[in-house]
Amino acid sequence: MHRFGPFEVDFAASELRRSGSQVRIQEQPLRILEILLEQPGELVSRERLRERLWLSDTFVDFERSLNAAVAKLRQALHDSADRPVYVETVARKGYRFIAPVTEIGAEPQPAQTDSGPSRPRAALLAVAALVVCASAALLAWAKFRHAGALHDGETLRFTVAMPEGTEIADAPYVPNAAISPDGRALAFVASPTGTVAGSIWIRLLASEVARRLDGTEGAALPFWSPDSRQIGFFAGGQLKSVAASGEPVRVLCDSAELPFGASWGREGVIVYSAGSQLYSVNASGGPCRQLARFDKPREFRPQWPYFLPDGRQFLVFTAARNATYLASLDNAEPKMVLANQVAARFAPPDKLLFVRSGILFAQQWDFGRNRGRGEPRPVATNVSAFIVGQSAFSVSTNGVLAYRSSAPSQSQLVCYSRDGKRLGSIGPKGNYTQFSLSPDEKVAGLTVRVPIAETTGLRIWLLRLDTEVMSRYDFGHFANADPVWSPDSRRIVFAAFEVNGEKSDLMEWTIGEERPRLLLGDGGENKPDDWSRDGRVLLYRRNDRLAMFIAMDQEKKPMASGDREFLKDQLHLSPDGTHVAYNAISAGRMEVFVAAFPSFTGTVQVSSEGGVQPLWRTDGKELFYLAADKDLMSVPIRAGESIEASAPKALFRTSLTGAYWGSEYAVSRDGQKVYVLEPASLWQDSLHVITQWDRENAR
Repeated sequence: MHRFGPFEVDFAASELRRSGSQVRIQEQPLRILEILLEQPGELVSRERLRERLWLSDTFVDFERSLNAAVAKLRQALHDSADRPVYVETVARKGYRFIAPVTEIGAEPQPAQTDSGPSRPRAALLAVAALVVCASAALLAWAKFRHAGALHDGETLRFTVAMPEGTEIADAPYVPNAAISPDGRALAFVASPTGTVAGSIWIRLLASEVARRLDGTEGAALPFWSPDSRQIGFFAGGQLKSVAASGEPVRVLCDSAELPFGASWGREGVIVYSAGSQLYSVNASGGPCRQLARFDKPREFRPQWPYFLPDGRQFLVFTAARNATYLASLDNAEPKMVLANQVAARFAPPDKLLFVRSGILFAQQWDFGRNRGRGEPRPVATNVSAFIVGQSAFSVSTNGVLAYRSSAPSQSQLVCYSRDGKRLGSIGPKGNYTQFSLSPDEKVAGLTVRVPIAETTGLRIWLLRLDTEVMSRYDFGHFANADPVWSPDSRRIVFAAFEVNGEKSDLMEWTIGEERPRLLLGDGGENKPDDWSRDGRVLLYRRNDRLAMFIAMDQEKKPMASGDREFLKDQLHLSPDGTHVAYNAISAGRMEVFVAAFPSFTGTVQVSSEGGVQPLWRTDGKELFYLAADKDLMSVPIRAGESIEASAPKALFRTSLTGAYWGSEYAVSRDGQKVYVLEPASLWQDSLHVITQWDRENAR
């Protein structure tokens, strides 16, 4: 017997049922379904169907008969040829069954009839039955070998190939793959090569073919329901779900911006983190409620929840404390489980999994006493971990592990003319994430990824554009990032971060001096954005939501601007200091806005269909930004009592990632040259699967 979506089919009894009710289906469509289900996810050619359905000496209009039979099958399954959920047509080749399939019960046996067929016919049926049984046996063996015998047998390791023309989405910033609880399917987010937004794809481990789920464009952070039939995900500032069979997408919560993971409990409750606050929502939809024990997000900054089997308790990572805690829907006092720079997860029956130094460890854990037993044992190496407090691995309830590994990318500073002509590269290649060009256009301040104790940190290096000499600096913090130049190109203000913590100080460094000085250390998360042309104002963000500024000519006193708290980044002052450009979320995507400074009134949206990284031309008459398709855009600006922005115009297509949080390009003072931090090599990310990882780990 086979189960898919709401359907069950028993070929021995020639019965198709939907939600327990029998569905009328003719013999020929039912036999086509049987043949397709022998190899779910694989192409079955039209010629093979002809050989299986009609004897060689049978006269029939094959094309018309097959088309009619497939149409009747789709009618019985309430399927569509244009938007298939179950049976996909491969033009001029054949058909493919694309929904996840579960085999239950015994193998189908040849059907019995009340009146026996004639001897020649019976002989042919007997031969056909033997062929079917042999094919089924070979298929079962092949599935066993490929999927790795989820409950018995040897441990298998293999790499999951991305669908043709796609790549793992959002590398290297978030974990975008999840194994189903039953260990049969892998959900991952892949995007067309060279683009940013991806969709959810599902691959059965018993198949080498992945299937894209319609309606999941822009998806991130997929997670499964406990029964392996639904997938939750974030997209467009919303929390959504979709059936693994491909049924329509449902919106569960309208407000889920800046997500940091979710988990689906056995009691039908989803716990998710958004904006570093923890919420719960019923899996069928309804109101989203903030969890009472985490109503002080600055104290915990909860992220990456993960349910335990009881459906009430869950693990949650607290970025403010760099530790995983055990919490509960019953609002019991959270208890610290493990101090670690990235979140830990539970694996049945009694394991705690966590990543340190790129190695995935498993340790037996006594949750009653909340302590480990024995020493942690390594499971996999080169497992990706991220500065956002999460690592890229996922485990099923029956011993299947999926994880992502990464080889660092390389980039290089390249100069282009305004019309997109490549003028030449500058300096060596490196693992650079962002840069800032000095006002005199002589030095680039680069933020560089470097390996440190247990993860990857950030350092600020300086590259002279004329001599191409690189000067490397290490001021001892976990991460130094977001360099901002003074107007005279002699000083830099940057953010010095704690490890995954809420605190980041503003440091001021005079070029040539050995150490920087503390500019602002008030216990908050502060990130510098811009320094006014007259040198009087340093603009920075507090907690990525509130625009603040320091009066550099008044004893460096911090002051609040007139804006309200909302997620924003890349704040840049106009040359005369009267306006500020920034990117912020609007309708689920980043757009570029301009507002009066410091009041943040008279806001005007400048970008169209998405935009990030706004920069002003020196005379204030033009604004640049990166569009969602990575085009560098130009917007003529007229400033007066209010801002007048003309329609955006594309200058040339870049190969940048289009990050909303970091600067990847700079424009010369006259607007005729563009300096781009261009990828020299892509992140070489790959997905891996290990079956029976827990048995291998126990040896």
